[in-house]
Amino acid sequence: MSEDSENPQWNVAIKEIIEREDGSYDVTMDVPDDFKAWFMEWQGLKRWSEKRFQKIMSGVIKEHIIANKTKEEQT
Repeated sequence: MSEDSENPQWNVAIKEIIEREDGSYDVTMDVPDDFKAWFMEWQGLKRWSEKRFQKIMSGVIKEHIIANKTKEEQT
């Protein structure tokens, strides 16, 4: 994790991306334990929730894709 407590950063590695027949994707990530601890505290969880992590990451990835498409269209 980075030293900036207001904007923490972790090395989250994408291990595998699989495209489904319906055009959606399954993404497997390697998430460090200190990220999991921060995420649980941030979300008020007593234990790790893969479902909550997937829900939030799905939104983050979609926002990133939309932002990149917008940048490409402006250039």
